[in-house]
Amino acid sequence: MEPQAQLGEFEPTTAGAVVGLVLVFASIALFPLGRALAQRLVPDRNVFFARWGFFHVGLAIFTYFALTILGGAALEAVGVERSDGLVPVLFGAGLQVATVALCLAFARRLDPDGIASLGLRSGSNVRSLGVGVLAYGLGLPSIVGAMLLSAWSWKALGVDAPPQDMLKLVLELQGAECWIFALLAVALIPLCEELFFRGFLQPLLVQNLGDRLGVLATALLFAAMHGNLVAFLPIFVLALLLGMVMLRTQRIAAAWLVHALHNGITISLVLGSDWARRMLEG
Repeated sequence: MEPQAQLGEFEPTTAGAVVGLVLVFASIALFPLGRALAQRLVPDRNVFFARWGFFHVGLAIFTYFALTILGGAALEAVGVERSDGLVPVLFGAGLQVATVALCLAFARRLDPDGIASLGLRSGSNVRSLGVGVLAYGLGLPSIVGAMLLSAWSWKALGVDAPPQDMLKLVLELQGAECWIFALLAVALIPLCEELFFRGFLQPLLVQNLGDRLGVLATALLFAAMHGNLVAFLPIFVLALLLGMVMLRTQRIAAAWLVHALHNGITISLVLGSDWARRMLEG
């Protein structure tokens, strides 16, 4: 992968916002069809009861932030800048792996099914992956539409929302570093995020708040975790899609496939299309 030129400014327009609104409504109109097809692929939806509690979720989050502070101090002590090249991506991936390892340990200790209770189950994975591909295909217009609406809305409010750091980074990396970044962003990081949010957190919220509110709350937390104003709405829409896929299939593989597809397509567009890169960076 070769380094990319500096991007021009993307200017959100009212026409773009109207197109975005049409795309969102198109996905909503397709939702009954998608649900019916998903039910045919995976007719039985097993209700899962999380054996862990909010204390364990809180402990996992505390561990993440504690490791962030300690790891940052360690990097500073050895003279490594956290903003240099691949360092922030590798550092973030390491934090996620450590946090997910703790969640796996909780599941193994507290649930008779062990780590399978997080959605790491065998059987029906092909049909579940089919649900994921179907959901992403029908939901992609709403994600793009949300992106256009979000960019226009923040401009209308006069808020200068910065682009996503990871999208800027992929334009700065060269050669092997760019390939390593792509591998982490498409494979490892989505897997860790799905295991924590859809495998560990969502079942607990669903059993306390119900299906809809549980998926909604998980999606809100997932989008907020990314910490970007322009990206919040499209990430929230993606997270709703991921939550529904997980709710239907109870398979992390299905949610991971959707997440990996989305990240892979986004990175490919950022690297290969000047218009898409300008739009995605807002």
